[in-house]
Amino acid sequence: MSDSMSISEFIRNEEVAAFVTRHAGELVSWDQFQGLPMPAGLSPETMWEVIEFVRLVGVDEQMPFSQSDEACVGESSWYGISSEMSAVLARLMHRGRTAGTLDARLAQYRSAYGKSPFLVADLSAAAARDGVEIDPDAVVALAAGTRTPATPAERLAANALAVLRSLDEYCDRAFDESLYGEIQSRLDEGCAALSYRPMLRPETSYNAYGSADGNDPLSRYDAEQKSWCLDLISTRVNEVYRGRAEGIVAVVIACDLICEELPFPRWNGFMEIILRRLFFERIGMRALAFVPFSRALLDWELGLPAAQELPFAFGQAILHSRYGNNTTPYLRQLLQFLERGLDDLERETDAMVAQFDRRREALAADTRLNHRQQSLLMELVMNPSGSIDAATYERRYDVTLVTARADLKKLVQMGFLSLAEVGKKQVFSPVPRMGDMVSARSGSVPPA
Repeated sequence: MSDSMSISEFIRNEEVAAFVTRHAGELVSWDQFQGLPMPAGLSPETMWEVIEFVRLVGVDEQMPFSQSDEACVGESSWYGISSEMSAVLARLMHRGRTAGTLDARLAQYRSAYGKSPFLVADLSAAAARDGVEIDPDAVVALAAGTRTPATPAERLAANALAVLRSLDEYCDRAFDESLYGEIQSRLDEGCAALSYRPMLRPETSYNAYGSADGNDPLSRYDAEQKSWCLDLISTRVNEVYRGRAEGIVAVVIACDLICEELPFPRWNGFMEIILRRLFFERIGMRALAFVPFSRALLDWELGLPAAQELPFAFGQAILHSRYGNNTTPYLRQLLQFLERGLDDLERETDAMVAQFDRRREALAADTRLNHRQQSLLMELVMNPSGSIDAATYERRYDVTLVTARADLKKLVQMGFLSLAEVGKKQVFSPVPRMGDMVSARSGSVPPA
C-alpha cells in the first residue's frame, strides 16, 4: 500500500488502527517518530498528521494513563500529547533538570535566604487544603526560624518544614507504606490532637467525598481509589522515567490525585508538597520541585483572580469540555502551572543575582576594606550561616596569623561580623541581616 490508499481502506486497515492505538498517547519527538516502522507502507509525515488529529478529537478508547494488558481502555480517562504539549514538556525538561542553571541558582538562593522561593505560599495552600487555620505571617516567621510554634497548627507547619529540610534522608527510599507512615508520624508530632477536616474541591464530582450539609469529607473514603493512587505513584514515579517527559506527566497526575483522592489518613495537602519534592528529585528534575504548584492548583480550584485568566475553570476541562473524558486539557493546565512556576522562580533568582552584584560592587567600593575582607564578606553574604576562624582565614588567604586576626577584628569593629568563643577558638560569623547592611551602603533595597 501507499499514501494513495482510499479513505475507506485507510479506516479499515488493522495495521493503521493498531499503530494509532499504540502511539497516540506516547511522548515521542518527530526525530524519534520517523524511526518507527510505519504501518501499511505509509509515510511518517502522513502518520504524524493522523496521530495529531486523533489526539485533538479522539475518543476515550485510546490511551489511558493506567494502561495495562488487563485494563479496559474504555473505563479509563486517556491523555494525548500534542506537539504543543510536547514542546512544553521539552522546555520543562531543559529548564527543570537537576544540576541545570536554575537548579544551581535555587541552591544558592536557599543558602543565602534560608528557604526556597514561594515555600511560604505552598505551605499556606497546604494548610488551607487541610482545613488548618494558621496566620501567614506565622508561617513566614517559622520558615525564617524566628518563631517557636505557639499552637498545634503552627507545630504542624513547623513539622512540615523540618521534613522538607531533611528530604535527603528519603531520597533512596521506595514510595511505600513505610515511607508514607514515617512522614505522617513526623507531621503529627505534637499536634496529633489537631482535627483533620480537609477542604472539598468545589462544584465538581469530587464533592462525592462530602456533602453540603457538613458531613465528614472522609466519610465516603474509597480504599480502592486510595490503593490505585498509591500504586500509580510507586510504579510511575521512579528512576525508569529519570530525565524523561513521562516522569513529569506522572508527577503532576500523582500530585493532583493526592489532592483529589485524599489517599493518606491525614494532612494530604502537606503530604503533596513533601512527596512532590521527592518525586521530582527521583526523576532528575529537582528545579521543578520548587515551583509553587500547590498554590497555583488551589487558586485554580477556588477561582481566585490569579486563576481567572486560565483557559479552563477548575473541573471544566474534564467535566464540561467537548473532550468528554479526555483529560488532555486538564493535564495541559497542570503543565502550564509548572511552566509559569519556572518563570516565577527564574525572576526570583535573577533578582537575587542582581542583588549580589550590587552588594559586590558596594563592597568593592568600600575603601576601608582590603581585597581579602571584601572576598570574605561577599562569601558570607551568599551564605549567612557560614563562619570562619583566624587559622582558616590564614590558610585561605596565605597571610600570617597576626594579619588574619587583625583583618577579622576590623570587620567586627565595622559591625559586619560578630565574635564568639567556641572552645579554645574565636569564631567569626556574620551579624543578622549583614547583607542588608551592605545593600544600604549601595542604596539597594533587600528583597521582601
